[in-house]
Amino acid sequence: MSESTSLLSIILKQLSICLKPLGFKRKGHTLVRNQDDLIQFVNVQSSTTSRADRVKFTVNLAVYSESVNQLFDPGDDIGCRGWLDNHWETRLGYLSEVKGDFWWSACNEDEAVRCAAEIADLISGAGMAEFTRYSSTMALLTYIASGRGLKAERGQELILELGAS
Repeated sequence: MSESTSLLSIILKQLSICLKPLGFKRKGHTLVRNQDDLIQFVNVQSSTTSRADRVKFTVNLAVYSESVNQLFDPGDDIGCRGWLDNHWETRLGYLSEVKGDFWWSACNEDEAVRCAAEIADLISGAGMAEFTRYSSTMALLTYIASGRGLKAERGQELILELGAS
């Protein structure tokens, strides 16, 4: 196991410990939380520029809704296949002071633990606020219809249909 792989494991373990009280469970490089018909994801994505002695990574947040999925694809009986199969997503860096795509890096165990603590704080604060913001079918459809999400035109149609009922 390379040093960078070991450091990433430390980061994932620390995040898992910090986010478990919020209901997240670790599945590989992703922490998952089920909330009614929503699945919320925290994904740790390793960079292709990581080296044997340094891990470089970013954190992705995403939300999947079975209700939204059924509105877009009523015949889909498989549902959510993983964190990339989502209706809302962002990089954690956009919710931080950086307000942009941010990649953390760690060269030793202390740095890995420090990165994990910083990320856990961001997720517990701004990340959870965004998860709350997109915690309903209508909120996700509004996001999609705004043109920021996939299938914007269909999202606008669904909002009109749901508003009429």
